[in-house]
Amino acid sequence: LQNDLVRSKQENIAAASQISTEYHDELDQRNQEYRALLTERDLLKQDCDHKKSLLGLKKQQIKQQLLTIKNLQGIREENIKCIAELKKKLCGSNKEAQKLQLMLQIERQNAQKAQEYYESFA
Repeated sequence: LQNDLVRSKQENIAAASQISTEYHDELDQRNQEYRALLTERDLLKQDCDHKKSLLGLKKQQIKQQLLTIKNLQGIREENIKCIAELKKKLCGSNKEAQKLQLMLQIERQNAQKAQEYYESFA
């Protein structure tokens, strides 16, 4: 009976040792998985922070580009007004040039008539 008791105790110790070893192995494996997940989480968080930073820079660039576009649109509108004014002035100048050409032609005709008149008396 005592031998059975000793043998039973040794079997219990061996079984407990086996269970303990299996538990520690599983615990180590889960700890490794947990550490791997934490590392992956940290990498994802860094990636997310980096992308947030890039997004902030892009937003700033877009704001600057919009401001530049607004400024360029204002300049364009001023240029369109200036061109319209210059066209009006040019049209007026062309009319003045036509008047001057007409007056010059009349003056030439008058000079020619005066020459012909002078030559007829000479």
